[in-house]
Amino acid sequence: MRAMIVSLALLAGAPHAAGQTAAIDELRWLSGRWLSCEDGREVAEHWFGGRSGELYGTGYTRGEGFEYMRIGADADGALTYFAQPFGRAPTAFALARVDGQGAVFENATHNFPQRITYRREGSRLHAQIEGTRAGEPVTIAWTYRRVSHDRGCSAP
Repeated sequence: MRAMIVSLALLAGAPHAAGQTAAIDELRWLSGRWLSCEDGREVAEHWFGGRSGELYGTGYTRGEGFEYMRIGADADGALTYFAQPFGRAPTAFALARVDGQGAVFENATHNFPQRITYRREGSRLHAQIEGTRAGEPVTIAWTYRRVSHDRGCSAP
């Protein structure tokens, strides 16, 4: 009887797991090493994974800090972006929409940002965070170029 209950539980979870993988597959365009050298700042992101049903990322801004990122299922199975700036506890941003090579994640209750957007155009990746600070709308955007190895802005 116990084996049957376990089997039924696994079967009940199987379509969700397949759907989760399919959703991650829609975001695999994010994979790779990305570098921004705008305004004298070096900002890099590296995204990898996907086959496990999750994407894992690291972010780095030279002289300012780092961030861990993960896109995967939350406790309810919804595809979610988990941000951990400076290695802090994760903040969850639910997938609001994905279309082609663009995705938007939102968390209306977070202090800042409330929205994270990614859009890929060939070898360029556009990232943006937006929301309100002190009652004023704020948008911060980056344009990354795809790089083939771990390098910085001053590398030849």
